[in-house]
Amino acid sequence: MAERMAVLGAGSWGIAIANLLNGNGHYIKLWEFNREDCRRLQAERMHRAKLPEIKIPESIIITDNLEEAIEGADFLILAVPTQKVRSVCESLGPLLNSPRKFVNLAKGV
Repeated sequence: MAERMAVLGAGSWGIAIANLLNGNGHYIKLWEFNREDCRRLQAERMHRAKLPEIKIPESIIITDNLEEAIEGADFLILAVPTQKVRSVCESLGPLLNSPRKFVNLAKGV
């Protein structure tokens, strides 16, 4: 069954996970916090510096708006650096109006 998921973090890890989940039939929104980087990802559908051979399918919605990214998502997948998990979660707090499942993929210390 297809799930609605928000992948928070559009670096190489977030893009790889978003593509994998999308390939498995899930509805994905990918959040990039930096507006300029988001616009580039939307236009090019790839991250030339980190994953130059990997295309982001058109079916993945890319946004820099956190509220838009999590709207309707059953799963919130954190693919941000470890040192950013707290601030992203703090930003999420006021936006959460229903229970959500979280998956933390943060790596590094």
